[in-house]
Amino acid sequence: MEFSFEMPIAAFTFLFVGILLAVPAVALVATRGPAYGHTRAHAYSVRARLPFGSELTAGKVASRLRTQMRANMWALLGVMAVTGLLLLNPGVVASPQVIWVVTVTMLMCALSATAVVVNVRGQLFEVAPAAPRVAHVRDLTIRDYLQPWRRLPAPLLLVAAAGSVVLFGAGEAGGLWRAPSMAAVLIYSSMALALVVAVGTRVIEARVLAQPRRAHDELELAWNDIFRADTLGALRMSTAVTAWLPLGLSASFLIFQAVSATEPTVVTFLQQFPWWGVCVLQALLPLGQGTMPAALYPPPLRSNVPPYPIAMGGPA
Repeated sequence: MEFSFEMPIAAFTFLFVGILLAVPAVALVATRGPAYGHTRAHAYSVRARLPFGSELTAGKVASRLRTQMRANMWALLGVMAVTGLLLLNPGVVASPQVIWVVTVTMLMCALSATAVVVNVRGQLFEVAPAAPRVAHVRDLTIRDYLQPWRRLPAPLLLVAAAGSVVLFGAGEAGGLWRAPSMAAVLIYSSMALALVVAVGTRVIEARVLAQPRRAHDELELAWNDIFRADTLGALRMSTAVTAWLPLGLSASFLIFQAVSATEPTVVTFLQQFPWWGVCVLQALLPLGQGTMPAALYPPPLRSNVPPYPIAMGGPA
């Protein structure tokens, strides 16, 4: 006797969103106690190749990581709550592609926002006004904090998205094809969103780079730098993911037009969207979290890199 089970797409969407909604709720309960951050801080120290130097520094790092984790979970909880409201629309429930476009975009923007708020709102270390401190002798740029493979995907994808959307618009204006109205709305609106996110993140990057970082010694300065690098990396990832949306939407339409003799519907159009690109970006770009270029490490922790100038002295 053959047995088969098929779950309606609407029921599957509700179930999956419910599971994702439970994840941050459980995480927020699990991270209530201050002890949570210490284990994660030691793992982060190993990954970053940065020793704590003191129990005070270990406690500061653990507190920052715990705060960042809880902020991320609150952001995820908020995004999934909004997604749950979208499920009240029957048309959205029947089209899970729309759900994931909206959810992924909101999630990347929300996680970047929490990273900025946590890392800009307060200082990792406090230095008394009359105490000496260390600082870099020049203002650092994003090139100093992010390796090229973390820094360049966002602008490259944005340029590719703009070119693909312009090509789509030119073909539509020239009468080469007639796209479904919903497809055109998704392509143009996602491109507008990508541009807004790109401009917004550049403004926020400048704010993050301008934020003073107080430190007693080179090791504390390096801990400040690695958290700043993580924040800048999160901003670039949000730009890359949002740029992938118009690039994938417009490119999938153009490819469909080139290989198919039929006019695409909204369903077939969305089915062609390369969702794997979002997964690849989310898998690869976070690999740089907890790392930074070797020149930002204190001299004893570097290997075969020219010394990075650091100034000492002066009030905090």
